[in-house]
Amino acid sequence: MKRDWQLLEHLSKLSDDVLIGVEEAAALTAFAPVSIRQRRVKNFPAPIPGLRHLRWRIGQIRAWGKGEGL
Repeated sequence: MKRDWQLLEHLSKLSDDVLIGVEEAAALTAFAPVSIRQRRVKNFPAPIPGLRHLRWRIGQIRAWGKGEGL
């Protein structure tokens, strides 16, 4: 998977409360968007319920990446 460094730089500047979608979550984790969408990533945070599209708080994904969300 090709890394989008500009997207990663943009995401690094966002506060932890910002909601992000599948593509952004994939960029942060280096997993394929289909893996994120189909929830195949072990212990990955659940998306925010009640929204039309899959969305996560960026802070949850950052915590998961640091091992705090396990």
